[in-house]
Amino acid sequence: MEFPAAVFCRLVFQAHRYAGSKKTEAGAVAVDCGSSTNLTSHILNNATDAAALGSQCPTIWGNVLLGPNTTGSIDLDGVENITGSIGVTGDYGSLLNTHITSIESSSLLQIGGYVDVHNASMVQSISLPKLEGLPSIFSLALLPALRRIDLSSLQNCGTFFGIHGAPVLDDLTIPTSVQAGSKYGVNIAYTNLKSIDGFTSSSGGVYIAENPQLSIVNLQMTETVMKVAANGTYIDGSGSLTIQSNSPAVNISLPNLASTNGSINLGNCSKLSMPSLSVVNGSLFIYNASFSYLSLPNLSFINGTLNITGSFSGYASRMSLSPA
Repeated sequence: MEFPAAVFCRLVFQAHRYAGSKKTEAGAVAVDCGSSTNLTSHILNNATDAAALGSQCPTIWGNVLLGPNTTGSIDLDGVENITGSIGVTGDYGSLLNTHITSIESSSLLQIGGYVDVHNASMVQSISLPKLEGLPSIFSLALLPALRRIDLSSLQNCGTFFGIHGAPVLDDLTIPTSVQAGSKYGVNIAYTNLKSIDGFTSSSGGVYIAENPQLSIVNLQMTETVMKVAANGTYIDGSGSLTIQSNSPAVNISLPNLASTNGSINLGNCSKLSMPSLSVVNGSLFIYNASFSYLSLPNLSFINGTLNITGSFSGYASRMSLSPA
């Protein structure tokens, strides 16, 4: 299952007052950092704007927005907490002509909202090495120059983790213990990554595809869960786990996965390990496989079709399948 493109579209900010700046008596530019009762939105147009925030606002009460004419490196060193989000102004294509080269902060610990950056053709690096918490959405899309993402301290990435359309991205640093995608899942597609390792949470679904260099996938989650619509019903097709159309030979390890609330689709497996898998509430498709051995010792129920195709020298499975 591929996640809807709408997930990657512009996320709408709550209406906050746009913060201005004013000269102090000494001539320095004073920045309005906002407060718990006075939320602000700061539009950054250049490195100077970002430096002013970093030097005066350890906490920004509100949002940090990237304008369509933003240039240079956006360095928020000094900022430790953004209660709102990091995103863009305007419509979905608003960063097409921007000259942002990087977004970084060596001090930022918490973001209260989401991170949404898309259509920024010159961004090469997003580095937030001390960021620990992001309760909502992390969404990067259509970033043709992006090569590096450093989220090396991230513990919780909330409801969705998505990277889509970063064809030269080959360096993604996240802890193996990161929890992400608890509602909308994990989506990593059209990158140059060679390996993906992490994601311990009960994800809303996984879609990892169209990464031509990807040869190692090691996911630590125990289950995938279905999305729930506003009326309380489950959304058909959600909760699936898809790893397909990556390199010709992919080593897939899912050591803790016990159940999925949707189908499993795995393509081009040269090695496959799912020792804990017990329940698949959908179909199990493994196609174009080239592994020499497959053991699913705990698999007891598939609520759909079991289909394994490929060229492999041996197959061993200890399964007690219950009829759907």
